[in-house]
Amino acid sequence: MPQPELLPEDVLHVILQHILHDHDHDVSPTPPHFYNVADWTEAATKSQKCPQRTRTLRSLMLTSRRLYALVKPLFYRDILVPQWNIEQGKHVTWTFYQCIARDPALRDLIHSAVLNTDHFRGYDLSSPVFAGRWQLAVYESPDERGSTPGELAALMETLFFKCANLRRLTVVEFNAWNALVDEDSETGFRFRPRTSPITHLTLAKCGAKERALTSLLAWPRALQTLHYDANQSAWAFHYDEEEDEEAEWTCAAFVRALAAQKSTLTELSLTRQTPDHERMFMGPRIDLSGFARLRVLRIFELFLVGVEPADQAWRGMPPNLEVLEVFYDDASYQGIRFFAGHPAEDRRFDEGAEHEGDGDGEEDVDLEEWWKWLWLRALLAEQGMGRFPALKTVRVYTTESEPESGYGRGRGQSMRLWKLPRCIRESARQAAVHVEVWLGADRSPGK
Repeated sequence: MPQPELLPEDVLHVILQHILHDHDHDVSPTPPHFYNVADWTEAATKSQKCPQRTRTLRSLMLTSRRLYALVKPLFYRDILVPQWNIEQGKHVTWTFYQCIARDPALRDLIHSAVLNTDHFRGYDLSSPVFAGRWQLAVYESPDERGSTPGELAALMETLFFKCANLRRLTVVEFNAWNALVDEDSETGFRFRPRTSPITHLTLAKCGAKERALTSLLAWPRALQTLHYDANQSAWAFHYDEEEDEEAEWTCAAFVRALAAQKSTLTELSLTRQTPDHERMFMGPRIDLSGFARLRVLRIFELFLVGVEPADQAWRGMPPNLEVLEVFYDDASYQGIRFFAGHPAEDRRFDEGAEHEGDGDGEEDVDLEEWWKWLWLRALLAEQGMGRFPALKTVRVYTTESEPESGYGRGRGQSMRLWKLPRCIRESARQAAVHVEVWLGADRSPGK
């Protein structure tokens, strides 16, 4: 039998694909729901477990020069750089910087990347960017924390936006306070908006303020999909509200920051971190009516409706929307509940009352007061009048398990599809929209 490295290249590629295939999991794992993507991503960047595929690739690269050349593009194609390596006691991201500094051509092999930038706190970039002499300074005090705008911008461009083939980028904990500067004499950096080839961007646990967020979102030349997970408390943390007009996170600030991608964005997911009820309050609803290219919107109810009348939420929706998914994330504290005002809530306190239904467990007469103020009814009504001609699917997710059962699902229960009452079924049929309501949604990574 010939030595493996002596085989024809096409045969070696077949062998590599077979070795790298996960034969124990032939069926791809179910991806997390959109409201759990950010938490799942953050957990992945903080995991200390190296995937088996990565270990296998590394072993193959060390076998021979020929295998190294064949495996190298696979090894760097999809990268996930964890935040910290406890065993080695160092930032893995810093090690990755050094690899790029030694061999800048590696950037052209990267097609997708996931990185945690929480420890971008202070870098001495007085030396040339690729001289391999960067010095990392980690500050313990929050008052000392933060690279200069020029240093941070140079890092962002070097690692993220100069990769010619990078299309998918996930950045965890991008918490910059200031705009990425136009030009920086210390690093020689010059900010060039709309130059990055990135088309799919995820910002998980993002606390960057409006100026920094605007700069970051202006970098891609034609962003198609964006998942923005707002860390509202980080946006406002360490700021004096009386001195800083950007102290509070608002939907309007996010929309302003996103303006550069209005003509290309087709899919938007807008979530927030799990509520800790500090600077995470509701405000005016979002207005995406100017985003004519937007087809898919996945959003939390407090951004879609906010403090304004729910039956007016449709006014802020994109005109060419095809798919809408809405998540109710905080039933217990802020009263963000799909069934708020539902007559079944009153029945819990009136066990002796008799109610006549229509065979589906609901009474349409009772439901009228609840249904008429719901954003979903108004949306379907506007769709029936041709306001949203492309709308085909609406999915609602709520942590509630039943209208009668309070705020959360019972132990051991799983998410399930709710049987829609007649009033919703009829409205959906008249609007020609497929409607689903899922109960017992779980706000946990991987769910």
